[in-house]
Amino acid sequence: MATKPSSQPSQLERAKKALSEHHHRVTKSRLAVARALIAHNSLWITPEEIHQQIQNQELVACDLTSVYRTLTLFERLGLVARSEFYGEAARYGWRSERPDDSCEHAHFFKCKNCQEVEPLSQCLFADLAKSLAKRGFTNLEHRFEVTGLCPNCR
Repeated sequence: MATKPSSQPSQLERAKKALSEHHHRVTKSRLAVARALIAHNSLWITPEEIHQQIQNQELVACDLTSVYRTLTLFERLGLVARSEFYGEAARYGWRSERPDDSCEHAHFFKCKNCQEVEPLSQCLFADLAKSLAKRGFTNLEHRFEVTGLCPNCR
């Protein structure tokens, strides 16, 4: 599901501002990567999918290496979140400015047939992580992925 057209300019401006504030150049290829991610707001996509979208829709020379470098930079700037799926490449999602989007991680459902990925809205392990943190454990991370068939593939 793509974002509303009216939200894209503000999200693109947010990317430009973050790049400028951290003394990075605002280039056509970086903006093309940002547009691809913003257009897939609710979907988590791979660098290869981003590259393919840019090749299909943009008049910008942007190779796959540039996509990877831009994603790494955007992740450092807090513009994107990265999630790794069992046995495959990492996927990236555009982070909104909503207060409830501050989560450092996400959990997903992935269809075994069509490979569609849908974020899950809750973290089943949040209470456990808080309990461990209270007991002195630090640098806690976890991954959770549910697989099966989506309603369209069942």
